[in-house]
Amino acid sequence: MRDFNLTGPGKPELHYVIPPLERSPRVLTSVQQSSYLAISGPRQTGKTSLLCAIVDSINSAGWGRAVLVSCEIAGAALGYDEIDAAENLLLTDWQHTLSDMFPETSWPAVDDFVDLPPGLRFGAAFAAWAAASDKPLIFAIDEVDALARLPLVSLLQQIRASFPDRNRHFPHSIVLAGMRSLLHHECALGGGVGGIPFNIAELITVAHFSRDDIARLYDQHTAETGQRFSNDAIDRVWEQTRGQPWLVNAIARHCVSELVTDPSMTVESHAVEEAIRHVETALPIHLASLGRRLMDDRVLRVVAPAIAGGPLWDAPIADIRYVRELGILEELENHELVAANPIYARFLTRHLTEPIRYNLACIAPTWCGPDGAIDLDRLGPAFLEFWTQKGRTLDPMIPHREIVPHIVLIAWLYRVANDDGRVDCDWSIARGRLDILLRYRDLNLPIEVKVHRDDSGDPVPSGIEHLDGYCAGLNVDRAWLVLFDQRTGASDSRLESEEVVTAGGRRVLVVRA
Repeated sequence: MRDFNLTGPGKPELHYVIPPLERSPRVLTSVQQSSYLAISGPRQTGKTSLLCAIVDSINSAGWGRAVLVSCEIAGAALGYDEIDAAENLLLTDWQHTLSDMFPETSWPAVDDFVDLPPGLRFGAAFAAWAAASDKPLIFAIDEVDALARLPLVSLLQQIRASFPDRNRHFPHSIVLAGMRSLLHHECALGGGVGGIPFNIAELITVAHFSRDDIARLYDQHTAETGQRFSNDAIDRVWEQTRGQPWLVNAIARHCVSELVTDPSMTVESHAVEEAIRHVETALPIHLASLGRRLMDDRVLRVVAPAIAGGPLWDAPIADIRYVRELGILEELENHELVAANPIYARFLTRHLTEPIRYNLACIAPTWCGPDGAIDLDRLGPAFLEFWTQKGRTLDPMIPHREIVPHIVLIAWLYRVANDDGRVDCDWSIARGRLDILLRYRDLNLPIEVKVHRDDSGDPVPSGIEHLDGYCAGLNVDRAWLVLFDQRTGASDSRLESEEVVTAGGRRVLVVRA
């Protein structure tokens, strides 16, 4: 029986899959037309599955010889920084792959090219292999951006130099795949000021699943087992993942293998919620690798303003593009940059709060009533007491000053939510606010966080108006508006609070810190 795939390329005989060629329909036509392609997309979105589908389709049709190879064994992380060593290792591996796939052809060995100077061997090997093939030769090269700068630049230079000779003395088509776009990669063919972009390749971006794609994927499970996913469950998966393929598969697998194991029972939205909680807390490699990205200053320079809802004053365009290519942020049709999906936003925000949360574990839950539920009339005073006593003492634990108060507040909210609740965060560049939703049992508490800067007026009126609509959408009548005063000369010790009634009759606790 097939299953939801969490590792490696999707195999239709083993996994439920959305056919990769359907998600990128023009790829095969471009390859047939002798185009060179650069496929990009974040981790675990289906790039390798697409390469496998391209290779399988061409070889099944019989019009060419297609081979899938990888650069991973000579990646920068393994210390292959020099062109000489990387060329020899990769060409040896690729020649073995050619021989294994097409043993009837006598493929020139790497020994034929080792006497050439470094920087010429990729091109010579491609030319010799293309000449030895009785059909058009297509190379699909995966993990190309795993290479160190010098080997990557050399590979791209040699491909571009021989691009005009394709079909006659060079591969019919070469498909390069990696997380980052080679059309904008800063090291492509020299990079930096005056660098020439790798502009011979057609750009292909591997898209996330649509809501319909998720339904089609889950329908395959229904067809094999009889077990359905309700429309509400599918809607919840779409809302929380925005179609990120690995998350879509991980949530479904946990639902059917751990939570709703009886195939006669429908998977409902409450099971999806529990599966999401499991995915976020189990720290799979997929999420852990995103967390490690926050150690990179290029990422924090973009993520920090996104959390604060502020403008990208100091982030270079290359950093913004890099964070988008990692899949952390996405650009909407109106060009607004937002968190790629709510799961990523929660996980990465929680990751930033981790050093602080350990210091808050001993805080007594004075905000709870006798039944363990949150009493909002106690929660506000509890926060004010926390902020007065400990809020500013935690500042040194946060690397970026502009998000210090945001992260401390969120860390405290995680202590409130504990294991029975959740803290949702909605990131957006230049929106002027951070939207938080504290969920605990039956409680939904909207919290808007704004910063009072020198160049801005009083943010309270706009905050109250926004929260009025936010509360209406959630059908709740209580909310918080937390204002952090970062104006020049503002006192760190000032703390004020008042309750305001909105035009819609909702009660908002306004905290100025």
